[in-house]
Amino acid sequence: MIIYSKYTKNYIYDLSGFFILAALKLNYMHPILQSVDDVIQTYNNYVGVYAVLAMLVPTGLYFIIRLKFLNVTKLWHSIRVVAGKYDKKGDKGDVSHFKALTTALSA
Repeated sequence: MIIYSKYTKNYIYDLSGFFILAALKLNYMHPILQSVDDVIQTYNNYVGVYAVLAMLVPTGLYFIIRLKFLNVTKLWHSIRVVAGKYDKKGDKGDVSHFKALTTALSA
């Protein structure tokens, strides 16, 4: 089945009417919401990236200096912890340092 959508101004190809109806409802946006969406997209395209960078870079530099270059000074210690140098066979628990790190990073 082929249907022309006046909202999206293109043809929708589908074999079942349900998906065409759902596509038509999802592609239509109220004019007020469309104008709000246009404003947000314009902001994101021109200002958003620079605003985030302007906040993140100074914050990162502040914490690097405030913590006395902890990310550089403790790099080898962190590599040894992840590699398992401090693991002991007799310790209770099933989670190694590496498993804990990967779980924390994935969240």
